[in-house]
Amino acid sequence: MPAAVKNLIENLILEKENEITPAEFDEIERYLLQQMSDTESAAFSRQLNDNATLSIKVDDTRLLLLGVKEGMLAEKMKAFHLALKTAQPSVSDLWIKRYLAAAVVFALLILGSWLFFSRNGSQKMYSDYYIQDAGLMTVMGVSENYNFDKAMIDYKLGDYQKAIDAWQKLLITNPANDTLHYFIGSAYMALDQPARAFKNFEWVMKSVKSNFKMDAYWYAGLSLLKQGEQEKASNYIRQSDNSKKDELLARMKLPATNGD
Repeated sequence: MPAAVKNLIENLILEKENEITPAEFDEIERYLLQQMSDTESAAFSRQLNDNATLSIKVDDTRLLLLGVKEGMLAEKMKAFHLALKTAQPSVSDLWIKRYLAAAVVFALLILGSWLFFSRNGSQKMYSDYYIQDAGLMTVMGVSENYNFDKAMIDYKLGDYQKAIDAWQKLLITNPANDTLHYFIGSAYMALDQPARAFKNFEWVMKSVKSNFKMDAYWYAGLSLLKQGEQEKASNYIRQSDNSKKDELLARMKLPATNGD
């Protein structure tokens, strides 16, 4: 314990010398600061239960130590402010680094919170506007479309991975088929794999004459919205012809057009 603090305590004890002796104070201090052995601490606790006067002295000492602790903290704060005013590198640099570190942590917390709430909002909008593509009508029979139609039935029955596997086999021999790309993307959306779905929708959007182009814009936007990329999602949603695009963009607080 610093000498100045020791002197302060001794002076305070002298003012209360009829109530607590220096020896008692030392013992109580050791108890409160948990500096006693387990045996000593247990014995002292039993004394407290049996001795009301000792209990009062312990409470007084606890308050006394608290006051001293607060006094020491105040002195440290004075020293800190003085060090800042005199611009001593050994002190100010240390505290500046601490403040910078704290600022970085705070900024990361703010960023994390923003990302969390932003993504949360995107998820809510996605769930409100995503409706799975119903698929195409099928006419099962012996035809060149048999495998495609069979996979479409799997898609409608909710066996999306089976449908994807079948369509991807067809895609090997028909790599430019926009219908295959579109429904593979739709199946990935149904499987909650928006990043993979976007790649297929992207192919359709680049197709000049695809009948699925407008729908691909809508679902591509939703796939990005699902991933929390609102700004990027809006670029695709704007280009779709979905009847709810203006409503969704309004919820995203984005204009319905590019303003051209």
